[in-house]
Amino acid sequence: MRAVPRAFPLIVLALAATGCGSCREDAPSPGAQAPAPRSPAEGAVADREVRKLFDLAARCDLEHRGVLVDFGTAMVDGRVSAPEGTDLETVEHDGATWSVITERSISTRFVQTKPSPIRLSARFQPGAAKSMSFYVDDVYLGSSKLKGSDPRVVETPATELALDPGEHTVTVRFTPAKPSAPYGHLDWLSIGHPDDLAITFGAPTLDDVLAPNAVLAKVPHRAFSLLAPTTVRCPVRVPAGGRLRTAVGMVGAGEGEIEIAVRVDGEPTVVLGSAKLKGGEEAAWQDLDFGLDPFASKLVHLELHAKTGSRDGRILFGDPEISVPTVAPGPGPAAQVVIVVVLAGIGREELPGYADRPPPYFERLRKLAERGVTFKEHRAPSTVVPATVATLLTGLPPDAHTLTDYGARLPSRVPTVVTAAQHAGYEVGWFTAVPYSTAAFGLGPPGQDVLSPVQGDGADALARAATWLEAALQKKPDGKVLLFVHARGGHPPWVVDPKLAESLPPENYTGDISPRRAAQQLASIRGRRKLHQLPETDQTRLAALYQLALAQQDRSLGAIVDVLDELNVADRTLVVVTSDGSSGLGQLFTQTPPLDDRTLALPLYVVFPGGAHAGQEMSQTTEVVDVARTLSDAMRLAPARGGFGRELAHVAAGRAFADDEPLVAREGDATSTRWGSWVLVRNERGGTRLCELVLDPTCSFDRRPQAPLTAAALERALAAHERRTEALAVQHEPATIDDDTLAALRVWGAMD
Repeated sequence: MRAVPRAFPLIVLALAATGCGSCREDAPSPGAQAPAPRSPAEGAVADREVRKLFDLAARCDLEHRGVLVDFGTAMVDGRVSAPEGTDLETVEHDGATWSVITERSISTRFVQTKPSPIRLSARFQPGAAKSMSFYVDDVYLGSSKLKGSDPRVVETPATELALDPGEHTVTVRFTPAKPSAPYGHLDWLSIGHPDDLAITFGAPTLDDVLAPNAVLAKVPHRAFSLLAPTTVRCPVRVPAGGRLRTAVGMVGAGEGEIEIAVRVDGEPTVVLGSAKLKGGEEAAWQDLDFGLDPFASKLVHLELHAKTGSRDGRILFGDPEISVPTVAPGPGPAAQVVIVVVLAGIGREELPGYADRPPPYFERLRKLAERGVTFKEHRAPSTVVPATVATLLTGLPPDAHTLTDYGARLPSRVPTVVTAAQHAGYEVGWFTAVPYSTAAFGLGPPGQDVLSPVQGDGADALARAATWLEAALQKKPDGKVLLFVHARGGHPPWVVDPKLAESLPPENYTGDISPRRAAQQLASIRGRRKLHQLPETDQTRLAALYQLALAQQDRSLGAIVDVLDELNVADRTLVVVTSDGSSGLGQLFTQTPPLDDRTLALPLYVVFPGGAHAGQEMSQTTEVVDVARTLSDAMRLAPARGGFGRELAHVAAGRAFADDEPLVAREGDATSTRWGSWVLVRNERGGTRLCELVLDPTCSFDRRPQAPLTAAALERALAAHERRTEALAVQHEPATIDDDTLAALRVWGAMD
């Protein structure tokens, strides 16, 4: 090993920039003390475990005299990357799992929570590698020549200067440049903190830490088994009423001490409580229970510290979990009639319940909203319109159903709520005025009613749907009905009577904007201009045509509601009104809006059977798979593969655990991952930035340096999501664009 440079440079990010993340409050939080045992009356409502830290172990940090990453396990997901993006293959030998290294360098991100010198070490079995070198943030620390093929621990000397708190990157590089075989196998990588402890370092790999059947006094628990001093740090978004519960104990002779704390980026660490433990033959579990109300809705990092313990003893944290004071809810209300209306070409910022002053041409939509629930933080899974519709129909994220771009179609082997409803005896009506929800993109049942924009006859999908619904219910009043309408909304081309067009503002208009050709005209100019750059007269005429179209759609939506009321089935009906994510007038109806939360924001109104929860406005984040889950539950269908989504009736009732996993949206190789108010955006080249929507709704500033633990939590959650969807994905199929579909897309303005 060559000598380490004497002057290891200070990292730019100082401790102050992290809000003194390593500081601790002396006073415990308000929930630090375990509550008194529940009385029989209090125990009448059982608690529900909603987040089990044992199951999150691969996404947690393991710190034993430094940070350790266990290769050959899911711990590499969201932490480790290679220049070519190659996934690491896993092999098993010598009683451990190892990652096969095939690229010349690998990089691992880690978070330093307090300033400290560091020492890098790794357990490696050489293959073709002749040497390996270590770098932190591109600063060279040392290298080692490799001889033979036996596993060994390679390490650098400790640095003399402290590494600052924050997020850092360790890079390991191998020689030669072009090997004929893999460089070797990597077991673990440690970013160690030098100390004066006499105890020998033992790498806490997942196999060492996870004890699925730890028993004390004949009581079993799934436990973290830790050799002191060790910390397990797990990210959790705390639900309302959430509590942290665990049983602690010690196996082996001696005594130990534990501490449980909550860390939030930029805030002092809060100690919830501590306990002293005794091992030996009389060792038993101590039950601990801490309220987390001060952290409700926050993304926090729960720290389980094994502070002290004997050389031969192990500290146990049995079944640490977050619970909420509610039983698991059953299915939502059943519905005889299910109606889904998807509006195109509209932004939610101008709709009732979202706009500060909703325009008067949404009278019927406003009245419908009063009868149902408005979900204020609903989010699309993609900026690709057919991908969003496919998710609504399948209950699967785009990565799983594979309709991820405009050149793809929904594979026929992916089940949809439409086919499942038909098998369950529902009569299905499908009406679309949007080219993307057609057979060309694998969407819609055979015999669907398609109103192509090429026709130009003024036919309205919503109006036709109202007529069909009335006939279906009159023919069979007790029949089960599913109606899906993909309406034109505010999207051009617009069908306007010539005389009415002449009366629209501005007076004596002589511009080029034509209602029939508006989509094509805007397609030809939107690459060069934005709305405010158009002549004022054109802006005025576009706004008038847009508002007229929406007023017509509002009346047609009202006609569907009138059918339900007149035939006395409204109380047995589930109505969903949302949009498809297509851009509105403000973006000139572009097909490629930016992947940000303003674009991904969708309106969502749900009227539940019997008028349940009428008039409520929900601020919890929801996503399109939640709508699919709600539709399936209402028709008593089997849930979609993968178990994505939550029942929206439970969200409205406050009985759903909100945001236990982030919301992931995708466009091509770019992703946007939202967890509460935090959003991690990853561009096509792999670069990322972290935003906090409450402080920065436009996502203008990268807050990753100030919130490194949050960024790491989102990275790992995204990786877990991708691993989950990859296991469900079917083979990608190209869209079948025939002449009729191509003509419709051109008139829709989608071929610029």
